[in-house]
Amino acid sequence: MAAPNTFSDKTGQIALTLIDENFEYVDTSLSTLQTNINSVQTQLNNLDLTTLEGNTEITGNLTVPTLFADAIESGTIRTSNYIYFGGAALIASAVTNPIATTTDTNIDHLWYNDSPSTLGKGGTWHFCADTTYKNTGNAQITAGAIEVDKLHSPGTIVQVQTVRSGPARQTISSTSPVAISGLSITFTPKFATSKIIIVSHVSHSVGFVMSFGYYKGSSKVVSTSGYTNSNEANMNTTWYMGNNNGLIVNTPVIHEEDAISTSARTYTLRATSGWAGTTYTMYINNRSSNDMASFSYMTVYEVAQ
Repeated sequence: MAAPNTFSDKTGQIALTLIDENFEYVDTSLSTLQTNINSVQTQLNNLDLTTLEGNTEITGNLTVPTLFADAIESGTIRTSNYIYFGGAALIASAVTNPIATTTDTNIDHLWYNDSPSTLGKGGTWHFCADTTYKNTGNAQITAGAIEVDKLHSPGTIVQVQTVRSGPARQTISSTSPVAISGLSITFTPKFATSKIIIVSHVSHSVGFVMSFGYYKGSSKVVSTSGYTNSNEANMNTTWYMGNNNGLIVNTPVIHEEDAISTSARTYTLRATSGWAGTTYTMYINNRSSNDMASFSYMTVYEVAQ
């Protein structure tokens, strides 16, 4: 092979060397330089991407023509390995080309924020449509099915648990709260920011003055402190309709509170039948003649906030 052509300037001697497609020496005179550059570009344009192996680093923009049939299908890149994009974003489309991430306001893209999420997870994926680069996700996601551990959307029900009591009759004759059989739920909120709503419907006879109240663990959930109670204090609701156990009625009992934590807690509905220290009798799920068997229900809702 002949020695390369050379030329001299004030800094010394510089060798210009180009190779052709057979990796053989070619003339590097200025008159043929552009021709050889065009030849190299043609070879690059026809490069078979399936022959690339090892680690290939691209620091600028990569434009892949659709003619690479073995590695490209309809303009898409296939790979049997992972795609690493170093904390940037996967961009579907944008107004500017190349993409001006600092000024373009119409970029459709997907990106990941590694900061701890507000829902107690490690980070957040954002699906963005027609918005600025790395904005908060705003795109609709359509799928046949999505399996999630926690689904959070303010105002929606996160989870529900319900139990029932009956049709067996329970007798309550006490001025101290007695647990209604079957109306107890152990509940674990998924989000500490949620609202907990408890709704019960109790079927019972009329035993003069009857009070119903929720307990969380061993503590009542409401307080009537500062006000007078000749019945049991700190109860959610109270009935007074004379003493007629031949009647059967249905009493709703409702309570709401903040979840505060995601720790498990047990809610129980209790009842009293008494006034000013005197005990009366009340029947749950039936009346005194025991001929109107019925059910009572308790439901706990977690509502996202």
